[in-house]
Amino acid sequence: MITDPLDAEDPRPDSDEPLSREELPDFESALDILIDPGADLQPGLINALSDPASHQVDRFREVWPTVAPDRRLWIARRLHEAAEASFHVSFDRLFSLLLDDTDGRIRALAVEGLWENTSPKLIPRFVALLRDDLDEDVRSGAAAALGDFIYRG
Repeated sequence: MITDPLDAEDPRPDSDEPLSREELPDFESALDILIDPGADLQPGLINALSDPASHQVDRFREVWPTVAPDRRLWIARRLHEAAEASFHVSFDRLFSLLLDDTDGRIRALAVEGLWENTSPKLIPRFVALLRDDLDEDVRSGAAAALGDFIYRG
């Protein structure tokens, strides 16, 4: 289990009920809220980033480097938690982008977040992470992910 030192500062409204699908904002609005460190966050807001279209992935790629490092880690952890909690969401396209983050903790979360993805396109990325990444957790996760590919045949 990944512990989150930012949980104590997690700005949540009084209700812990997650937003329903109808209440979720669109991808761009949710991203704007999530990257704003002063925003009032509602449980389940991260789900609005699920299954993004190509133009939405481009927007994420564009704004991600401008987000403060602690906030990027916080968002990556929420993506990871949401992906583990529900098979109704998919953040694979975002996790693929996060494999290139400057923070090893975020890269490690991205590798873990892609654990169900069986695309052979990931193999060269995982090999490169295993061979070249400076972060031990990233290399370990990449090795485990590659092991899954070998196991599946």
